[in-house]
Amino acid sequence: MISEAGLSGGFEVPVLGAQAAFRALLAALSEPGTIVPLTDMAEPPAPLGAAAGTILATLADHDAAVFLDERLRVKDVADWIAFHTGAPLTADAALASFAVLSAPGTVPLAAFAEGSHDYPDRSTTVIVQVPALGGETAVRLTGPGIKTAREIALPVASGWLAEWRANHARFPLGVDVVFVAGETLLGLPRTTRIGGI
Repeated sequence: MISEAGLSGGFEVPVLGAQAAFRALLAALSEPGTIVPLTDMAEPPAPLGAAAGTILATLADHDAAVFLDERLRVKDVADWIAFHTGAPLTADAALASFAVLSAPGTVPLAAFAEGSHDYPDRSTTVIVQVPALGGETAVRLTGPGIKTAREIALPVASGWLAEWRANHARFPLGVDVVFVAGETLLGLPRTTRIGGI
């Protein structure tokens, strides 16, 4: 039986909310490292954050399995995803179309589906919840969507940066990552190179 928390917290106006969230996500992934605001957000139960829930409510469906890390794998969250998206949950990271992590590094990026040379789009989009979009790790981003370079601070440790560089090196395979905090998101498509400052 679906919990009460699983039944509530969808978009106020589903079509408009999903359209706005989709535009925000496209903006974040087409301009890597840019902080993009979300509006008209979904309100999933904790510990799934509003921004992560909004992305799932926009993109996930019955054909797109969702992976949750251990901290997020609770009944209310599972019920909410099932009711609002129809997406099945999977405990196998390699089978997920979408994954939500409660913090950077809870599951290695290499554990997720990287797509294939025939279908590079069949990779996992990894949504990472963080307290704020910023941090102590200053990096320089280059690649498509960035005119020359973009300097930002990421809320990740150096070990995660090594994972990202390995992910980028597999292009056109690899995962795309979206960091979410509060009502904002920041995209890192696999085409983005991360260097130190």
